[in-house]
Amino acid sequence: MTSKSTVRIFLLLLASILASFIFFKFTTLSHPNFPPTTSSDSSNVNLALSTQTPIDTFSITHPGYSLMVPTYQRVAVLASFLQTYAVNPCHSLHAIYIIWADTTTPPPEYLTSKKYKIPVIFIIAPSPSLNERFRLPASLNTTAILSMDDDLRLRCSDLETGYRTWRQTPDRIVGYLPRLHLADENGWRYGGTKGAREYSMIMTNVAFLHSHWCHEYWGDHFVVKAMRDEVDRARNCEDLAMNYLVASKIEKPPVLVWSLYRKFAHSGKGLSGSPAHVSKRDRCMKLFAEVLGRQPLENTRSDLMVKVMEPVDDSRVTQDD
Repeated sequence: MTSKSTVRIFLLLLASILASFIFFKFTTLSHPNFPPTTSSDSSNVNLALSTQTPIDTFSITHPGYSLMVPTYQRVAVLASFLQTYAVNPCHSLHAIYIIWADTTTPPPEYLTSKKYKIPVIFIIAPSPSLNERFRLPASLNTTAILSMDDDLRLRCSDLETGYRTWRQTPDRIVGYLPRLHLADENGWRYGGTKGAREYSMIMTNVAFLHSHWCHEYWGDHFVVKAMRDEVDRARNCEDLAMNYLVASKIEKPPVLVWSLYRKFAHSGKGLSGSPAHVSKRDRCMKLFAEVLGRQPLENTRSDLMVKVMEPVDDSRVTQDD
């Protein structure tokens, strides 16, 4: 074999190796982090629902945030909420959407006709389903949503810290009330975080979300439909369903913002006061993991949370803003 033939063969081998390397890198970057599958049935579920969402999905096209507030037969509590956040609103708050879940009684005129500093829009829900808290209003003009219960009160400084944190991590749920998923001999169960140094969920009774997740929640895929059906059956767990959905798509934990001040304006017991509350949520945890084909929730350390640093500044809009 001549020296020219040897060089030619060497160059062909080198070109082949380089082509294989480039192909491998391209396919790896094009299909990041496919989740593990456990069976042929769950494989279809994982690939259809759990493949990572492209990062440009979470661009912030409209700054500020909108409050989405479900309410049901608590007019006095709602009036207090609007007095707190609509008469003298927080700085980055653009609008408040009241999701009126009482399908038998219209909202009182003294609330709907009152003049507020920012728009307050009442939306009559088609049913009292807890899923309705994630149905996007047609007039929404912010990328960020603050999902919040009508009986919760946080300082504007705390909410502004949460919003700024969400802007840095817009694909994640950012909020103030952490919870854990726990394993036992029966599968998965719901747990609190008292005394724990980890959390894996943020409750959506006060949490920032990208509006994209509400579109996903109301999608036609059979997995999210099964989740919504279970929420209606249990009349519970819509917050867990959203956490499972987001975790299955981005494979990252939510972000906890620690607030020392948190006030409940309602003295009566809500759904969480029911004796069956925890057992319902245990069932939801098992079912959601089952329909997804895996457990997408991921524990993260509580000491990595964002702490509110401005306890005095109330960060409210002045009448001249």
